[in-house]
Amino acid sequence: MIEKYLTDKRKVLFFVDSFKGGAGNVVQILARSFTDRGCKVTVCCIEGTTSGRHPLDGVDVIGVKSGWHGRLKFIDHIFKVKKIIKSTNPDCVISFLFGISAVVGAAVSKKRDYTFVTSERSNPAALKPHGIIKSMVRSAYAKADSIVVLFDAFKNLENSLFVDKCVTIPNPVPLMKPCASLSHEEVTFVTIANEGPAKGLDLLIAAFAKVIKEGHNAKLYIYGDIKSNLIPEMIASNSLEDNVILAGYTHDVEKVLSESDVYIMPSRHEGFPNSLCEAMSAGKACIAFECHAGIGELIQNYVNGVLVPKEDVDKMASEIKNLIDNSEKIKIYGDNARKISDIYNVNAVTDMWDSLLANIVNTR
Repeated sequence: MIEKYLTDKRKVLFFVDSFKGGAGNVVQILARSFTDRGCKVTVCCIEGTTSGRHPLDGVDVIGVKSGWHGRLKFIDHIFKVKKIIKSTNPDCVISFLFGISAVVGAAVSKKRDYTFVTSERSNPAALKPHGIIKSMVRSAYAKADSIVVLFDAFKNLENSLFVDKCVTIPNPVPLMKPCASLSHEEVTFVTIANEGPAKGLDLLIAAFAKVIKEGHNAKLYIYGDIKSNLIPEMIASNSLEDNVILAGYTHDVEKVLSESDVYIMPSRHEGFPNSLCEAMSAGKACIAFECHAGIGELIQNYVNGVLVPKEDVDKMASEIKNLIDNSEKIKIYGDNARKISDIYNVNAVTDMWDSLLANIVNTR
């Protein structure tokens, strides 16, 4: 029986798509935390950037790209992943995201002397694999020693077929520098998201348009990659050019938060909302659509933030106006929100991973 798995005798191999998205940020944090506990950690980014937000001193990073497309790309990735597993000779393989798990699962042998864990980052009720990926993901789950999900409500993946393998481990929330709300007449709102429909930027702009048309003084900064014309056209059609600013992608989240009063999460779908939690850790009042039951575990309504029914634009607009008109609530919610770092701090989440991996070894 072992009590601790993460020691200087362990070699851990992570697979993720990229360091640019939420999953990549979490892998960076865990890789560094595992390294600090003495593990030899390698991270493999499949078809993605290896330039990230967090320091990775002592972590080996491998980038994998393929010149093929479609199914040939999957086959190419599978063979490359097999080679990486063989060359690194890990004690543990951890894959993030179901698309990556599909590839890694195909490369992993049923008979192996290492632990294999998949870590799913999305709400299975909202985002599901299809076609050949669905079959590959199901095969990966069948091979896995355990499947990590972000909330208990997410254990129903694949129609609860693998519920006995599912273990809930939330994302680590890095301790952010406390940011006081700014002292000015114009309340500044911010969100960090890409333009995909799941992130709900169209809903946010629709809500903000209602706020501005009623004469409220506020600005909204949107940070993220905006490549289509949909969002700029919505801003223009609602005459919001002076109030809604597309600020582009940023690595400097702390600076962005320090320059804002309130963080808004308008998502239709989410996994564990990293940017929301980082804003809470920085002491920012937050407003969020309750896009799944797990969001209520993070925000206590009117205690450390505001929950809005999913996709309710009118209610979102009302809550934005409420904070503009009651600035004392911004400070109260922000002060309470900062406590999230006590619950989801990096050491506590790493301990959960340590216990899971030790349990897998002890029950073989």
